[in-house]
Amino acid sequence: MGIWDELARRLDLWLEDNEVKKPTLEDLDRFESEAGFHLPQDYRDYALTFGPGDIGSREWSFLTPGFPQAGKNVDLAEANAWHKKYVIDGETDAELARMFGDAARARRLVVFCSTRLVGDIFAWDPGEVTDAARHDYAIYMIPAEANNPPFGRIATSFREFVFNYALGGGHERHIYRDPPAEPSDLERPDKIRFQQAMIPTGG
Repeated sequence: MGIWDELARRLDLWLEDNEVKKPTLEDLDRFESEAGFHLPQDYRDYALTFGPGDIGSREWSFLTPGFPQAGKNVDLAEANAWHKKYVIDGETDAELARMFGDAARARRLVVFCSTRLVGDIFAWDPGEVTDAARHDYAIYMIPAEANNPPFGRIATSFREFVFNYALGGGHERHIYRDPPAEPSDLERPDKIRFQQAMIPTGG
């Protein structure tokens, strides 16, 4: 039984064209080859199971390779090219250290998710390996708002990020520093909404 099977059974799917669009193994392998970065195994399984899209009440928007025509809000490579060009390139090490705590880490980050409801961005640090066999890395939050908790590590694996932080109430506890007022997506008995990313016809 795969780790995403129970989550898949709980999803209320909102689809474009009544079709779940997913990357292929070749798309994932191509990204790894071009980026020089091994995707976490659990992320690969997630991408092949669900494809790109928004999940949960806080609209966790997960990117995947394979959809460059859909742009930076859907495609993993496009998002990281945009992040590098408009957030990282041109900044001095001193400014990156001020923003991210460590300039070298800032240049390594691989963005893979955001939450549309708040705007925070989440990224792997390939330089901080937490499980070499499964290609897991520390995950960092890049806050959207200055009054949010500062840039920092929030998970040690993709699985932990999805089940504990994104859908398990961890983000709310992190942001508000209190137990969430409402049950998390996983604690509610109802379905969890998953809205497929908008992908142009032919993608």
